[in-house]
Amino acid sequence: MKTHPDFAVSLVNWLLNASLQATVFIGLVLMLQWIFRNKLAARWRFALWWLVLLRLALPFSLESRLSLFNLFQPFFVIHSFPLCPP
Repeated sequence: MKTHPDFAVSLVNWLLNASLQATVFIGLVLMLQWIFRNKLAARWRFALWWLVLLRLALPFSLESRLSLFNLFQPFFVIHSFPLCPP
């Protein structure tokens, strides 16, 4: 069973990695909108932002071999250290 500090560390690690993934996803949506300025209909722009909202609302992500994040190790890793030596 995880202790409270271990749970807090894993929660912070998950939160930081999810935030990084969301930031990259938002950047991709902004880049697509910039590339296809006048060619992208409002309906498609709206759909892209709904995908971002859906990604932010889900507490999990689907695994895929095509993900960019499979190329990198987690960007943020917080380690917990024991307060007292064993």
